[in-house]
Amino acid sequence: MTDSDPKMQAESSTSPSPAPLSQRRAWADWPTCPGCGKHRMTSCPACGEASEQFRLATAESQGAEPPPASLPILDLSEDDRYPHLVCPTCDDHFRPQFYQQCAWCGHDFEDGQPVVVAQAAQEMSHREWWTVWGLIGLAIGTLVWFAFVLNR
Repeated sequence: MTDSDPKMQAESSTSPSPAPLSQRRAWADWPTCPGCGKHRMTSCPACGEASEQFRLATAESQGAEPPPASLPILDLSEDDRYPHLVCPTCDDHFRPQFYQQCAWCGHDFEDGQPVVVAQAAQEMSHREWWTVWGLIGLAIGTLVWFAFVLNR
């Protein structure tokens, strides 16, 4: 069969293809914060992308049942009250798990996942300190060498 075969063209034109991300519709019933009125923030469980503007998955934007999850281990939510969303970064489909606290005004919700903030300044190990001092020594040595070479 060739690409000019009419039967091949008819089959390819009738097969449904997923809508591009830009054509997927936004979720109209996105939960909002009662304090500030903005959309609640959620994150993709696969890549960690956080947003309040994820689009509906293709199957749900067309009114059909969503396909079974290809990576069920990543779908951490068993809650069927929220539709599947699609992440624009990694193209993973997931059910949203909203944060417990509003990202905009700090309103505390009864449900949601707590936000864990990593400790910014961790204590460095001896190996890390030796690496930092070694790089500083290398930089100073390079500057001294250039000063010596350029003053000749």
